[in-house]
Amino acid sequence: MFRRGGERASEGFTETILAYALNSLGRNDDAWLARTQAFAALSAEGDSERLATSIATAAYAELGAGHRDAALSLSAVQASIARDGDHPQFAINPLVNRALLLSMSGDAAGALQTAREADALANAVTDPELRAAWSAKIAVATGAALAESNPRAASQPLTRAIDFYTGRGIQGALLDPLLLRSRCLARTGDASSAMHDLERAMTIVESHPAGVRAPPPGGAFSTRSTPYSPTRSASASIAATRRAPSRSPSGRTARRPPLPSCSIASPAAARPCWRSSRCPTSW
Repeated sequence: MFRRGGERASEGFTETILAYALNSLGRNDDAWLARTQAFAALSAEGDSERLATSIATAAYAELGAGHRDAALSLSAVQASIARDGDHPQFAINPLVNRALLLSMSGDAAGALQTAREADALANAVTDPELRAAWSAKIAVATGAALAESNPRAASQPLTRAIDFYTGRGIQGALLDPLLLRSRCLARTGDASSAMHDLERAMTIVESHPAGVRAPPPGGAFSTRSTPYSPTRSASASIAATRRAPSRSPSGRTARRPPLPSCSIASPAAARPCWRSSRCPTSW
């Protein structure tokens, strides 16, 4: 209907939503057909912001399917289109997402450079509260980029983000910086503080179970969310570890130890399980 009426922007937006729905049903080929039609319609309309959002939902779908390289390539296209639009600040969130993806892929230098590009755009935002919100997102991306090579330095931007979200009561946004800082503190030998951050993250997951689910297509890559989460798989691990009871030999329910066989429980271990999907401190 929109195509026949020449309303290309509405056509592209609807095709983007259709692609999201088809992907949720496991019809990936049909989802990509809808995406390509959305890209074509939005490109013809010249609507760079909606085109960037449509590409972002495609990147998120690829990441959810385990195709990290494809998601990384799409994130580069998204950031480029957003940066060339009428509002360059629209590129901040795509750049943050790309920085997180680069960190997840092991490209710490590229992640740090991308976070700096986002920071340069954020510094041009005139509204102080909005600028602070962007800076908190960028701080998480910066901390993720530094976590592997320099955990002590990574703790500083992560602490700034935690302080910002704590001061404003934004509990859902605390999960990533808390888990990242917990891992950094464990690597620097501060097991007590690491456990404190981990316990806070566990409480958030238990209090906000919907926060670990995938966001809807319209808000998936909005200025309010950062779906490329280096700790998203850890959220489910925390929930499972915290809630699932264990059984003693007598058959009675026993409380599961908070963090068995992980880097925080055993900070002096020669090879802690930072990369294990079963460990709540993993990426």
